[in-house]
Amino acid sequence: AEHRSDLTEIRADVASMRDGVGERLKTAGKALEKLSAERVDLQRERNMLRASLADKARVETDLRVQLSSAKRFAGEAVGSGRAAPAPVAYSNCSPIVYPPTFSAATDTTALSEARAEVARLRAEIESAAEEAVARASAAAAMSSSSGVGSSAGDRAVQMSLRGQEAQVAAMRDELESQARSHRAQMTELQESCHAKLREMRRVHDAQLAAAKTVSPPPPPPAVDAADIVLLRKEHREQVSRLEADVAKLRRESEVTAGAARTALENAMNLADKENRKIVDAANAERRRFGDERAGLEAAVTDAQRRLEAVESRAGKQAEDAAAAAAAAAAAAAAAVAAARMLGESSSGGATATGDAEVAQLEMEALDLMESQVVRLSLILQERERELAMLHATVEGQCAERHQLIAALRSYHDAGVVPVPGGRGASDGGGDSRGDSSRGESGSHEGGAGVAGSGG
Repeated sequence: AEHRSDLTEIRADVASMRDGVGERLKTAGKALEKLSAERVDLQRERNMLRASLADKARVETDLRVQLSSAKRFAGEAVGSGRAAPAPVAYSNCSPIVYPPTFSAATDTTALSEARAEVARLRAEIESAAEEAVARASAAAAMSSSSGVGSSAGDRAVQMSLRGQEAQVAAMRDELESQARSHRAQMTELQESCHAKLREMRRVHDAQLAAAKTVSPPPPPPAVDAADIVLLRKEHREQVSRLEADVAKLRRESEVTAGAARTALENAMNLADKENRKIVDAANAERRRFGDERAGLEAAVTDAQRRLEAVESRAGKQAEDAAAAAAAAAAAAAAAVAAARMLGESSSGGATATGDAEVAQLEMEALDLMESQVVRLSLILQERERELAMLHATVEGQCAERHQLIAALRSYHDAGVVPVPGGRGASDGGGDSRGDSSRGESGSHEGGAGVAGSGG
């Protein structure tokens, strides 16, 4: 287990070193690209400045040549007494294009930096590989010295070490191939730059040769040293203005970028706050829905319990009424039997008046029994109507609760969060609570009526 953990750590270290080397190679590539872009920009600016200086130097040289030729022609004209030659038109002459200078120092610096970066990365990879191999060797030595484990474990450790050595060798080969590709790219870049330089010099030489075949330009007007100094001063002022404009643009871009970054951070913070508010409101609404649902379920349970109590009380009262009716019927039958026995036990010379009294007693007993049966039937009908009304009320409340629970479940399943502070769900809950209170009061009234009737 220790060897496996050591091998796992070694593999993790090798993987992390490989990732680190990959990241450093990517960083080095990005740095090279950035340096190349900066070199191109600097080269372009340098070429522009050198072209401007070359133009100024060419103008100065042309002015000096024209001044000297004008002086020479003036001296010859004064000595020989003939006029100066007419100016020659240059309409058929193609303008001389001066090639931009090539900065070999910049390319050499970039190449040396890239080579130094590649060498540093190679040294880091080699040191990491040596460290991994040393750790693996130490682990193998520890396993061999401890004597713990079987030959299969030793072979597994050796195979793992060989695999790691193969990975290290593959990493070295990959690094060397990348270095060769970098060197090939640098060589190709240098060759292309030198080829462009040779081509531009050839074109420039051809243009110079073509310009030499054309007649010399006309003598320019006399230019003194003050004009040359003024031109140089104007050139320096123009360069200073350009540099100031560039610095101003750079500062403005930095200020704009900072303002944009600040605005973006503020917008992100505001969006985070809004998201937190929405999440808190949704959680509060969910908790409120849960509380309302629990209250509704408790109200439904209470209503069902009260309905069962009312039904049991009504059944008990119906049983009591049936028992009372049976007792009244038994009393009436006993009275009739007693009257008959009384009539039979009397003398055989009973008169019509005695028969009439017995019949009257029987009729009164029958009327009493009938009135009690009618009263009990009316009480039972009233209790049945109250039970039907209570059933309808409870069923309506249960239907409202089930509809509200189904709506809450649909909201929860659909992921729709109602607006915090809304009145939709709360109004429904208030109505249902009002119905439950009305139902409870009705049930209390029904219970009181049943109790009163029973009494």
